[in-house]
Amino acid sequence: MNSRPWGRGSPWSTTTGQGTCRSRRWPTLFPVLSFREPCGELTSALVSVLLSHGFELSMSTDYKEIVQHARDVRPGVGCTVTGQGLVSLHIDGELMYSEQLDPADAGETKWLEAATRAGKVLVISGDYLEITDTGLNMDAAARLGTLVTGNVPVRT
Repeated sequence: MNSRPWGRGSPWSTTTGQGTCRSRRWPTLFPVLSFREPCGELTSALVSVLLSHGFELSMSTDYKEIVQHARDVRPGVGCTVTGQGLVSLHIDGELMYSEQLDPADAGETKWLEAATRAGKVLVISGDYLEITDTGLNMDAAARLGTLVTGNVPVRT
């Protein structure tokens, strides 16, 4: 089990100013913490936190549509990217996720450079994401209303 309760793998996909999308690895979350108000719907704690900080629900799994419709998140959300390859997501000063990338790896270096150059990353998150060897299947998350996206500013 991962010692970081928020997940494993990198939660980042980036978008450059030209509108192209570069993808990286995606997080899995376990266990999913859910809660329910009396007579209300079951709500994921992660999705609730993200929505309350400016992330938006996405009903589409099409990357082009996600990139086109993603909105900037609220000011308390940021992604720190260091020259040594540390990537972290903070919400209101609280560390939500971090991962040490390998700056010696060409693919990871390209991602770090693109994120820094663009000044923002597109974070795609939610519950019921299916991670495979070939990519990310977002169908269940979109269908169940837990797929959230947001443009997060990069701090270096």
